[in-house]
Amino acid sequence: MAAQLLGDLFLNGIAAASSGTARFYQPNTLVPVTVYSDDAATQAITQPVPLDGSGKSIVPVYLTGPARMIVYTSNGAQYLDVTRVDGVRAESTALSNALWPSVSSLDAMATALATSLGGTSGNFKASGTGAVNRSVQSKNSEQVSVKDFGAVGNGVADDTGAFVSAIAYAKALGGAVIFLPAGNYLISSALTLNNDGVSLKGTGSLTSVITQSSSTANGIIVAGNRLFLEDIGIVASTTSTGIGVTPSGTLSFITLSRVRIVNFGYCVWDNSQVTTRLNIRDCELIADPAQALACIRLAVAAAPTITNNYMSTAASGVSADAILLSNSTANATIVGNYIAQAASGIVLQGVSGVAMVGNTFASAVTTAWSMDATTTFVTDVGNTVINLSTSYSDNSTAGSNTYASPLSGRWSAGYTGTSTSIAVTSTFTPNNQKFNYQRCVGTAGGITITVANPTITPQRSGPSLLLFLENQSGGAVTWSFGSQYRTSAAVNPGTGTGIALTFVWDQAVTKWVEMNRSAAV
Repeated sequence: MAAQLLGDLFLNGIAAASSGTARFYQPNTLVPVTVYSDDAATQAITQPVPLDGSGKSIVPVYLTGPARMIVYTSNGAQYLDVTRVDGVRAESTALSNALWPSVSSLDAMATALATSLGGTSGNFKASGTGAVNRSVQSKNSEQVSVKDFGAVGNGVADDTGAFVSAIAYAKALGGAVIFLPAGNYLISSALTLNNDGVSLKGTGSLTSVITQSSSTANGIIVAGNRLFLEDIGIVASTTSTGIGVTPSGTLSFITLSRVRIVNFGYCVWDNSQVTTRLNIRDCELIADPAQALACIRLAVAAAPTITNNYMSTAASGVSADAILLSNSTANATIVGNYIAQAASGIVLQGVSGVAMVGNTFASAVTTAWSMDATTTFVTDVGNTVINLSTSYSDNSTAGSNTYASPLSGRWSAGYTGTSTSIAVTSTFTPNNQKFNYQRCVGTAGGITITVANPTITPQRSGPSLLLFLENQSGGAVTWSFGSQYRTSAAVNPGTGTGIALTFVWDQAVTKWVEMNRSAAV
């Protein structure tokens, strides 16, 4: 549309110019310009333009640019002489704005906005077939941002109220993902996700961080089903007795993925709340060393999975556990975790059905894992202990546990030989927990050395034990064996010689059975 309608002349008229006329010229001249009766500027009007009894133009008048307008009364007297600058339509007005470098008019700007939105009348419309117009507000509300409710995320302003409002709105929607743009969101009390499907998602565990300023408050209380925490950090700003993430009520299908929890007494603790299918994966969990508690503690969890996490108690010599499962926790899967520092890597107390596969216990872990007498149905395969001085405690009396060979599975890192010299009548205990070859040397004559039952009693047939018993005494050394050994004959190597014996554990008779013996060498 190229022309501008003179609405005041056509619709309102000029009363003093009743039955008069109007003529149009170039500004500041008497050079006539063409005016039109249509906005496409195709139907020229022969001047003068007649006015009716109300001083209105009989036909619409359109201009294509600024013009001088002279209005005459019915007797030909000049009544009005003005320059009209509304001869350019608003949408054609030139646009000068650095933020719109590619367009030159208001019309072009409106077209660009409409093209970007995809819809009409300011609405959004997807580009796919069958898409319909929607308001921009409706589209943007699909993902709720905590900043929509006033969160600042500068680590100084208290954003607790913004989170409460965002959570309430997500709850009113029947569940929604609350997005945390990059920022440090300071809170002063625990955040409670109190509806099914109300989840938190950020841009990363180091970039979208929730910082709890209270030294006693929890970080996040989960009180809904089928929700997740993803790509966020949850940090206590000071030493804290609180819990990073804890459930409330009977829940199911809770997932923590790529979450970093730091400085809380417990990073994750179910606090005796029944939780089914708690999934903790790809997380970084560093418990507050001052509290000496645990990274993960579960007491009433059903089928939890703890996979591919990094865990540490963050201080040397602290009596804290990485993972503590107790009471009625059942059917847990613990796979591929790296435990960097802890008094105990994994502690099992009265639990049933635990699969421990491919976990790594670093040199700063004092006890790789321990199991009490009431724990049952444990499977232990392919776990690695980096520090050979790290201990292992299996006090279970249950025959339901399934272990890989202690020499090829559980202690897959660094099997070496060891040598022990004995000069007095005493006991030698083979450490089959850490070594696959063990040498015992008698260095004084007339002594008796008792080979005690090995450190570990296997739970299935197959593990082997290799001993080399040597006499360097200059006299006689008598060798005897503990109750778990079944040997073919006495072992009495002469001075300067030794005998190598290979034993294999036979679960059917619960004995280390001698399978091979060398001559005195």
